[in-house]
Amino acid sequence: MFDVGVYQRVLGDEIRRLRKKRGLTRKQLNRRLQSEISLQTLATYELGTRQCSVVRLVEICVALDEQPHELLARVHERVFTDSPRGRI
Repeated sequence: MFDVGVYQRVLGDEIRRLRKKRGLTRKQLNRRLQSEISLQTLATYELGTRQCSVVRLVEICVALDEQPHELLARVHERVFTDSPRGRI
């Protein structure tokens, strides 16, 4: 078993880190998405307080020029190993 809340927060943290690494604001990322979502919704994904559908996750990854499986691999490593980056 694993803690869904922890997984969600780590996923959000990875999305936020990637967005910042790409030098984008939430507003700029939002403009790159195919579907319309509010900035508040995007913020809640990054904070890990709202679940993101698989389709929405792929859409965010495409907008960030990131392979979804690579993002999820980083999340998996942080949640299921004792990585120095650790859990949130």
